[in-house]
Amino acid sequence: MGFPSSLDCCKKTSMEFRHAIYHLYDEEHVSERKIAQMLGLSPSTVHYWITRHGESATTKSGRPRVTDANMDQNLYEASRKDPFLSAVDLQKEWTPSCSVDTVRNRLKQKGLKCRTPARKPFLTQFHRQMRYVYAHSKLHWSVSEWHRVVFSDEKIFRSSSRGALRVYRPLQGSDRFDEQYLVHSSNPVYGRPRFTLCVWMAFGGNGKIRTLHRIERPTMNTDYYINHIPSSVETELCEDNEEKELIFMQDLSSVHTSKQTKLWLQEHNVNIMHDWPPKGPDMNPVENVWAELVRRLEIHWRQTGVRNRDQLWEDVLQVFHELPEEYFENLIRSMPRRARTVSSKHGGWAKY
Repeated sequence: MGFPSSLDCCKKTSMEFRHAIYHLYDEEHVSERKIAQMLGLSPSTVHYWITRHGESATTKSGRPRVTDANMDQNLYEASRKDPFLSAVDLQKEWTPSCSVDTVRNRLKQKGLKCRTPARKPFLTQFHRQMRYVYAHSKLHWSVSEWHRVVFSDEKIFRSSSRGALRVYRPLQGSDRFDEQYLVHSSNPVYGRPRFTLCVWMAFGGNGKIRTLHRIERPTMNTDYYINHIPSSVETELCEDNEEKELIFMQDLSSVHTSKQTKLWLQEHNVNIMHDWPPKGPDMNPVENVWAELVRRLEIHWRQTGVRNRDQLWEDVLQVFHELPEEYFENLIRSMPRRARTVSSKHGGWAKY
């Protein structure tokens, strides 16, 4: 019979060693001391397992559970009824005699895990109805038809990071104040917002349009919009669009729906998507581009910081132009799925 090599004394004796001990002692009639020498174990270890021979296959019952099946079900049902109840709330209400960790474990065993909730604007019944009508009307649209749309939107970029910053460092042998784990307060990325920049984006139109426009004022009004924004894509939307092939999409902000803006668009023969619903960010792929730009900018700014608004604009342009053609193509290809999801949810939110 072959025997295993010696294990670290600090570890429990493996099942392989136990079987070797039992074989030598019961069948070969080898003494405990000799077995210890042969296997490289201490005599006390060999003696311990020989005296326990016959018990090793028996599983101990362990510490009794502090909750029973009925209590576990109560926790589960309470959490399902109000998923925003914390483990602390549930523990105080249903299981004051056990720990909060026990509550978390019971919920996890029931298939419930704590997650960060998605954040979306509140939808009234009117919003849902209008979103449903729009999505339902686009169910028959193919990807080719969605390629005709020129999607647009505005966003304010800030030179500060969003949310709380996290850093991963070893539990042992690391110092919280090691240089590699420090965030320097002089870096404006991690301080208060120092610079803001309003940017307008449009892309689509069978790949003819993919552009950013820097808005040179803190807030945009109608005059600025009609003099700078649509005019930046006027050639594609107006002069080269006599057959109304391209469709210009803009949301329902007051600047976009003002009488002056409507008149300008009409005079310049711009083909507008008139049925765009309120509260429709999940159906506008520009929102996905914004999120990707922010993600890439935060990675970039952790190394460089932001000195001024001009650099902020250059950084936005840089990461925008780094996005591959395939990325925009995939966004357009997602539009039929978005329409189906919103329609199936009767105007509810899609995952996008």
